[in-house]
Amino acid sequence: MPAAQATRAHRGRCGGPRNAALHRRGATGRCVLRRLTVTLRTSRTRASADMGLRTRPGASIVATIGEQDWQERYHELATMAGQLAHELRNPLSALTLNLGILLQDLDPPRTPREHRMRGRLVRMRQECNALEDLLKGFLQFVRAEEHEEETLCLNDLVRRFVDYFRPVAEAAGVELVAHLDNDLAPVTGSPPLLQQMLQNLVQNGLQAMPEGGRIEILTRRCADAVELRVIDSGPGIPTAIREKVFDPFFSTRRDGTGLGLSIVRRIVRAHNATIDCESEEGRGTCFVIRFPTASVVTNPT
Repeated sequence: MPAAQATRAHRGRCGGPRNAALHRRGATGRCVLRRLTVTLRTSRTRASADMGLRTRPGASIVATIGEQDWQERYHELATMAGQLAHELRNPLSALTLNLGILLQDLDPPRTPREHRMRGRLVRMRQECNALEDLLKGFLQFVRAEEHEEETLCLNDLVRRFVDYFRPVAEAAGVELVAHLDNDLAPVTGSPPLLQQMLQNLVQNGLQAMPEGGRIEILTRRCADAVELRVIDSGPGIPTAIREKVFDPFFSTRRDGTGLGLSIVRRIVRAHNATIDCESEEGRGTCFVIRFPTASVVTNPT
């Protein structure tokens, strides 16, 4: 995409232009923010003074944030959000534990009043568990780019995951199988994060097939990349929502957090990889992930 087309400018509410200069798309197809310029038009000297800025009425305030500053501020925000989620989990865990003790005291309920109390406590514990899942998913989302990498064989990781997760799939009436290309090049990545990525993708397939089905995990080598496919035989994803499946907090299930696939995308991007969703209603869904080989990562030229 030409650099001129990568820059967009529009008028803000305060009348000043806001424009962001984007770097050309890289090998992963993503635009990298190189410079963010914000211009504010002030109409009152006092408003500027409140922000600690010396300007006259009608003057422009221009702030340019470099890529490094942008990354540092993002990580600061992510760290603060992660710490907040962690602090919330501790009292929430204690609350859930105490609800469990109260439920034991009321088991079995001896009066209609105790029966009503127990029903309310059960619902409270369900809500606490839902909040616990949400916070856990949020922490995974925030920390998806914090990892230590090593050179690994994707086939080995898939084999270990399938052995570990197959009983869960079978309990849900789903057959979990792997078809692995023996001629794979090594990739660079974090085994715990990649296992989390696989689990989220397979779990997404299980949720799409409550009556059972089949999930296949395939690997194959293609040019300077290693391709991983996770295919399910579910009902497929409607075209209208296909582009939203990776959005944080988007879910078609009432009890879903909407973080599973967004965590997958963050993990994929943290590994300099790409992910695509191929789906057709009535014919299942296929997630295609392409990892650069270890040699490409260490020698990008």
